[in-house]
Amino acid sequence: MTKLIDRLLCTEIAPAFVVLALAITGFVWIGAGPVLLAAHYLAEGVPLFIVLELVGLYLPPMVVLTFPMAIMFAVILAFVRLSEGSEAVALFAAGVSFSRLLVAPAVLGLVVTILGLYVNNTAVPAANRRIENLRANLDKEVGETTRPFLLPPLYHDGKLFAFAYCAGGYDLAEKALKKVTIVELNPDTGVPVATIHGESATWNGGTNWVLNDVVLDRSDPTGREHMHLHSAAATDITVTPANAEFLQRDPDSLSFRELDRQITAMKKAGMGDVQEVRDAEVDLWGKLALPCSCVIFALVGAPLGLRTQRGSGRNMALLMGVGIILFYYALYKYMEILGGSGHFSPALAAFIPNLVGIVLGAVLILRAPQ
Repeated sequence: MTKLIDRLLCTEIAPAFVVLALAITGFVWIGAGPVLLAAHYLAEGVPLFIVLELVGLYLPPMVVLTFPMAIMFAVILAFVRLSEGSEAVALFAAGVSFSRLLVAPAVLGLVVTILGLYVNNTAVPAANRRIENLRANLDKEVGETTRPFLLPPLYHDGKLFAFAYCAGGYDLAEKALKKVTIVELNPDTGVPVATIHGESATWNGGTNWVLNDVVLDRSDPTGREHMHLHSAAATDITVTPANAEFLQRDPDSLSFRELDRQITAMKKAGMGDVQEVRDAEVDLWGKLALPCSCVIFALVGAPLGLRTQRGSGRNMALLMGVGIILFYYALYKYMEILGGSGHFSPALAAFIPNLVGIVLGAVLILRAPQ
């Protein structure tokens, strides 16, 4: 009998999950901006097939966001149907406990979690990399620059003495950094003493780069200095052509393992306390936390859908589900900010919404009819 119950619930939940995942993803896809982006590029004369590929590539990242919603609402609808049709009452009378009914949604939630982890670590990074490449090529055609990125801070004898920023990105063809600005500091006081800007920087081996077409502004107690130089040496920039492009890549375009390597490289370059690194660490653990929420939402959806009253039960369950979804994502973004600011460890910040979901699920399950 229990296998029959599991089969019944799976046939109710699985098709509803597929339909809801497609519907919610489509709704988010239309409302999140790719359509407006497509209109922008079409207006610039970009071929239609390239625009269609670009907007289609935004689907995998959105799928990961919509999976938890879809599995939760699918479970709610399945248990609402059991409740409204009095099947739940009959099952309880036959000695089937509510905890036994949770097996099917838990298993399906686990399957969706595994699927989400796979998509988030394979399809999503690949799609985001392709989006970056397409947009970089298209943006050059419509006059925009390549993606800027922060270079590792410069240290000497263990003291911070300069910040460096690459506003023009990394040119793979020329193997050069574009529009590099270095702000030198007094290592004892932290006061800026010089600004050095080069239109480009070419690698000269090790941590040595040569800045080209340089503008130098320096100030000290004796006065100010402003000059233009054809070139100038820049030492201690802990970036090489081998890792410049890798450091530049957006965390969303990296898998869990690749992002972990990027964070390690940044920390070795002395960027452990930089905001960008903390944000990347939160993103790293978020690649696990968000897909894992699917099994939690599946278990939360079951007691929400189990209503003995008719009529308003379905609407109330769905409304509560929407409220929980909104609360979860608001908490997720809030903890993302706190983790990036250093108030929480990145791993804890990413998983706190899931822990809250587990507690909520446990309370709802204990209060559900048995």
